[in-house]
Amino acid sequence: MKKFWQQQRWPIIGVVLFQLITTIPYFSRQPFNWDAAQFELGVRHFSLHMHQPHPPGYPLYIALGKLVALAVSPRAALVMITIMIASCAVLGMYYVVWRWYGQRWLAVIVTLLFATNPLFWLYRVVPLTYVVDAAVTIWLSIFTLASFHTLQQQQRDHYGYAAAILLGIASGFRPSLVVLFLPVLAIHWWRMRRWQSISVSLVMMVALVLVWLIPLLLLSGGPAAYWIDSIEQYRSAAETTSIVAGASWSANWETIVTLGQSLLAVGNVLWLVVGVMAVSKIYQLAHTKRWPDWRYVIFGVAWIMPSLLVYGLIHFGQIGYLLTIIPSLYLPVAAGLYWCSQHARRWWYGVGVMVGLAWLVQASIFLWLVPAYTHPAYLPQRRIDIALQKLARQLPMLFKLNASYIQQTDDRLTTLQEVVQSYDPATTVILAGRNVTYPAAGNGLPVRNDEVFRELSAIVPMSHLIEVSPNRQYYLEAQQYQLTWHNTTTITVPSSTRHVIIMLQTIPPQQLPQGILLERRSANYGQTYYVGVMTGPFSLFNYTVTYEP
Repeated sequence: MKKFWQQQRWPIIGVVLFQLITTIPYFSRQPFNWDAAQFELGVRHFSLHMHQPHPPGYPLYIALGKLVALAVSPRAALVMITIMIASCAVLGMYYVVWRWYGQRWLAVIVTLLFATNPLFWLYRVVPLTYVVDAAVTIWLSIFTLASFHTLQQQQRDHYGYAAAILLGIASGFRPSLVVLFLPVLAIHWWRMRRWQSISVSLVMMVALVLVWLIPLLLLSGGPAAYWIDSIEQYRSAAETTSIVAGASWSANWETIVTLGQSLLAVGNVLWLVVGVMAVSKIYQLAHTKRWPDWRYVIFGVAWIMPSLLVYGLIHFGQIGYLLTIIPSLYLPVAAGLYWCSQHARRWWYGVGVMVGLAWLVQASIFLWLVPAYTHPAYLPQRRIDIALQKLARQLPMLFKLNASYIQQTDDRLTTLQEVVQSYDPATTVILAGRNVTYPAAGNGLPVRNDEVFRELSAIVPMSHLIEVSPNRQYYLEAQQYQLTWHNTTTITVPSSTRHVIIMLQTIPPQQLPQGILLERRSANYGQTYYVGVMTGPFSLFNYTVTYEP
């Protein structure tokens, strides 16, 4: 390792500096979404039952966040962890390319190409855990490919141990990784061949899982309480899409289509590059008759197929899940570039142009695309805007992988934070809506109101927040980092309550509250909300809001 650092320190310093320079200016200043808010709340007050964070839990991520938060704020702590893990992913990509091809220029090109992938770029600037997926997949590939390239039994055992240790630790950050990459670990067990070595590897992984699982069970109220909370989370998140839970094939097909569209969006032009590399490889095989090593085929299937099956047939909740798959696109790119540089110089300039185009497109998606094209109320006039709107309707997730989306989220939440803080929390209740839509002006398409309940519970914890939703028979309440479920449609508020703020941009006329007079107000960045003075009970959606007895 010392020799590696001496030989590669300047390229490594360069790619790390590139990552930092392209990361720090775009960091989110507010909770990026519901999950990011729950992670921040978990650092402040851990409670799996309160979904701080949500089941199955992320104990090592929260524990590390609490440790770093001794020096900085919880939000900054999670941001710093994201930087650290993203750096591990970038270094891993550089190492795996350099280790197998021995070319600095190739390692630098592929690493920079990976660092500017819009999906990876997005999730390395927000305090979420998906960069762990990228880092783990890359380092697992390093250990697996190293095992394939050694004939020494002892070294194969050591790589297997390293893979087991990595999975055991990573599962404390992302528990799903044990399931998704157990087939890759099984490849190491096959390479070990000896039952003694396999047993040691298994014991290592299980021991590391127990290190975080036992405290998690104790903090969650015991195995029974943990199981109940996890099952409820699974049912609420995946029951309608999981083939295991009896979801319809039509629902599964919709998920598979969404998964395919997401892969197309986050891979974008890179798929063209991979295709050309595949054609070049086939050309090479046809002339040399040297067919690919079947071990690499098995490894590729073990790496990618579990994720595709789980996401397509059980649950695909966030586009960040794809970071278990996206790094796999860059290894064939590296192989193809290397082969072209060695055996097909006449293709070299054309391939170089394609890689440069992929780099430009990836950077453009993150730096210059804006989410406005996906908004139902957007009415384009110019041809370029009309074309981008058509693309946005085909691949809507592509227009959320950008710096503009992060900035808009920050501006929106900062504005709402200022609004809430301008009222006395002792006499104010904030009602946040969920699943509330209204028709867009001009075309009548449904527009979903922003859903900010969980984010506000993290950034204005002293305020009294209540989430309501049409057709629900319960409501959520949050204050002082505490979350409570109420299985009733009667909302009781303190007798001191005077002001009611409804955090919705637009309430459909037929759903306006009865029994309270509201004023619609505007704030910065086009934000609107409603304010009313409460003098007695009133109704909103299917709820009745009344004073405590």
